[in-house]
Amino acid sequence: MTTGLSLRILILFTMFLQSLGAFQAEKAAPLAESVKAVLGQTGENEDAFIARLLATVDRASVSAVLLDLTKQNKAKHPGDPEYYLLRLSVFALGYLKEPQAIPLLIELASPTERSKANEDIRLIALQALGRTDPVGNRDLLLAVLRTDEQWYIRRSAASILSNIGDTAVLQELDVAAAREPTPAQSQGIQKDADALRTRLAAANKRK
Repeated sequence: MTTGLSLRILILFTMFLQSLGAFQAEKAAPLAESVKAVLGQTGENEDAFIARLLATVDRASVSAVLLDLTKQNKAKHPGDPEYYLLRLSVFALGYLKEPQAIPLLIELASPTERSKANEDIRLIALQALGRTDPVGNRDLLLAVLRTDEQWYIRRSAASILSNIGDTAVLQELDVAAAREPTPAQSQGIQKDADALRTRLAAANKRK
């Protein structure tokens, strides 16, 4: 990535994050297109992009605008001009570990009829909860692991749980792995279970 493109990305998204009360909905579409164009040129994915940029700004000052932006656009779907900004703002809230975002992230991550129509945002919201308060959202994560229709969302819940889990979570992961319909899916969750099993064994040895 060239210095020029890095600077362009930095200016582009920092302007959005620092706009706060001056942000207007009609600016969303061109900004989203600009962000997508820059990402396309650099090859950087949006997660790395936001993680790097948020390290350069005052986190406390951007939480409010990110919350407002997510609330405004939470019903958007692929094809809507503001959809890309919804993706960015939900990820950014998770990266910031913003406690005030938890109720909104739970709404976006829960498998309601509306959220099921937007699985991409549901996955990002679930991952944001995993960053922000995985222990406090353990019941939701377990419910997703047990019942969600989408394999990649179940796997994401398994991965988060494996990092916060105890023996009860380990049992849930083993059961979930056995329940998966294909060997590849089963092996994915079993990998998370085995990682947790190793950590628990190491913790017991230290006692």
